[in-house]
Amino acid sequence: MSAHDKAATPVTNRGTKPTSAGFTTTIRFGTNRNRVGPPDQFGSRFEWGPNDPRYHAGTISLSKPLQEGALVHENATVAASHGQINLAQEPKNVIRDFLDNASGREMDEPVRRKHSLVFIHGYAFKFVEIAAVEAAIVNGYGCPNNLFFSWPSYGDHFKYPEDRDHAYGSGTAAGQFLRDLLDEVAALANPPRLSLVCHSMGNRVMSSIAQALKDPKYLKPYFEHILLFAADEDYEAFQKPSKLQPVLKMYKSSLNIYTNGNDGALAAGQLANDGTPELGQHGPYSFPIQDENGVTLTNAFWLNCTEVADSIILTLGHQYFRLSKEVMADARHVLEGMPPETIPGRNRDAGYGGLRYTIRPA
Repeated sequence: MSAHDKAATPVTNRGTKPTSAGFTTTIRFGTNRNRVGPPDQFGSRFEWGPNDPRYHAGTISLSKPLQEGALVHENATVAASHGQINLAQEPKNVIRDFLDNASGREMDEPVRRKHSLVFIHGYAFKFVEIAAVEAAIVNGYGCPNNLFFSWPSYGDHFKYPEDRDHAYGSGTAAGQFLRDLLDEVAALANPPRLSLVCHSMGNRVMSSIAQALKDPKYLKPYFEHILLFAADEDYEAFQKPSKLQPVLKMYKSSLNIYTNGNDGALAAGQLANDGTPELGQHGPYSFPIQDENGVTLTNAFWLNCTEVADSIILTLGHQYFRLSKEVMADARHVLEGMPPETIPGRNRDAGYGGLRYTIRPA
């Protein structure tokens, strides 16, 4: 069984082959994991070593549908047993295909403001679990076109320190991946709407990416929205140029920080990080968030999910980004461009500059 024993959600996906049981699809990815072949396809080590810019890119073509109501390890098994890995000789071709698909979907459905997502996963995550995340975000967020970056996590909750080192060591490869994407976006006359999602230790990867990008031409608002869930990163990260502060330059419409005060995984992470409070459990150290010039960002929001998060007993209260219907609905409304104060389920908290909300059950 997977380290994440979580239910996937039913999906229908334009451009795939829907069935009554689930869907078949093609999943696009980049990764700096080592090739190991079936069933896992990619392992938990670096292909070229830490801090190396090289990465694989390709697709997973599933010949068997992901199952409605299946546990995550079952959908991972589908990916392992029925997924054909197609590695691109030119990684940028995968990125171009993703952008072409994104632009095509917007032309088909301009009114629905469909977004395409770039997704960076968290810790204790195996490569084949990408399939379960795809199932959740296609259905839950309404985003059928997604591009994943998978860094070499061990897929084991007891290897937190090793995963943390691998997350920071992946910033150079993930940064090159993002640089290649943004170069392609910059070359388009009418680029599609893209948003960025990071979960858990994927936020540490994003901290490392921010250092790898460096060039000001990449630290621009290429993403419509950035959504950070259960961030396994220092709660002062937005105040530190060496961590997430540069990311404040990379979005147009909103930054959304989702937290759970009862996140068991982050409580353990805090102990492993010498007691430093975790962003995804305690929220930002200083809020409202200010940029490097001390200007308050009125489009950076803190969403307290404590009342609607997943079970701390079953999934440590750490997987609400794909297990909580209220959180997934909130993300969907954000991506649709709904004004923050009108999103159903949000209750504005007193203070915090009016920028913190508690999400409550419907």
